[in-house]
Amino acid sequence: MVNFVTNLFIALVTFVYLLAGGKIRKIYRDVISERAILLPMAIFDNTAWVAFAFALSVVPIAVATALSESYIIIAVILGLVFNKERLQAYQKIGLIIALVSAIILAAVTA
Repeated sequence: MVNFVTNLFIALVTFVYLLAGGKIRKIYRDVISERAILLPMAIFDNTAWVAFAFALSVVPIAVATALSESYIIIAVILGLVFNKERLQAYQKIGLIIALVSAIILAAVTA
């Protein structure tokens, strides 16, 4: 609930700022032109929050938070696969350690 109220407050302040600056029309045009990207992004973001809330009701908060903060592993793997990014040796070691740690934490709490 706190997250919702905070986001609502920030959204209202941002809206007033954009309205005062006369940028609402441009934002509206941008949203309409990029709706193919924004709609799935909004759906996935809200699904992630629901999944996180569910995880908090199933496992201890520390475990759910630690696993949710390991999202960077997915970002790195996506960068490797789709952007053909290269990792330095120390980055590969860090990725392996983070991946193994997340797997062990998930297995131990299951």
